[in-house]
Amino acid sequence: KFESITNGIVTVTDGETRCIEGTLNVTNPTKYDDDYNTRDLDLDMKMHKAIFVLQMKLEGQIIKANCLFHLERYQEAHVQYSKYLEQNPTDGSILFYDAMVLSSMERYEEANYRLIYALKYLDISQPEYTQSYMQMSYILSKQGKYEEALEALKASYDINQRNYDSEFYFLKGHIELENENHDKALLSFDKAEDLSEDKNGTKLMRSVELIENE
Repeated sequence: KFESITNGIVTVTDGETRCIEGTLNVTNPTKYDDDYNTRDLDLDMKMHKAIFVLQMKLEGQIIKANCLFHLERYQEAHVQYSKYLEQNPTDGSILFYDAMVLSSMERYEEANYRLIYALKYLDISQPEYTQSYMQMSYILSKQGKYEEALEALKASYDINQRNYDSEFYFLKGHIELENENHDKALLSFDKAEDLSEDKNGTKLMRSVELIENE
């Protein structure tokens, strides 16, 4: 089987991920570095090894969770993210990704809870910070909290002083359509079309949205 090696994680083609103790030998990934198998290691070396193995295990959980997410095996992905977060509860990026998984399972309350904590720990410069507000907008819309959804959508743009573009107005129109504000939705879709470089694509998305909400 083909094996790729990234930061001490060996990923095989069947989607499983396993960790290799010690220094990885690229030509023979299953060979342990002899230094790590010596019985007379001093305490510092043993501690180094323990930290190294734990680090690989945690990274392995993230990689496996990401793979499961892309395979749409959401419950399994959530379990892996949760295991990682037990050890790293302030990792904003993983809180965000777990919220995405929970949203995909329509567990909106839990997803929103994750996003609130993600925003607490993420730096404003991280892309997940803005994406958290956009995902929160989607969740609030699904919960029927349309005004809050619009506020979260605006926040996702205002944070980085982004101009309201075609995507913004399309998402705004989607929220208004779900709230049965058809006139406002049509105005937002018109604005999205005006700002879009792909007029035909925007028209098509608009048509799909209108048909799905009839």
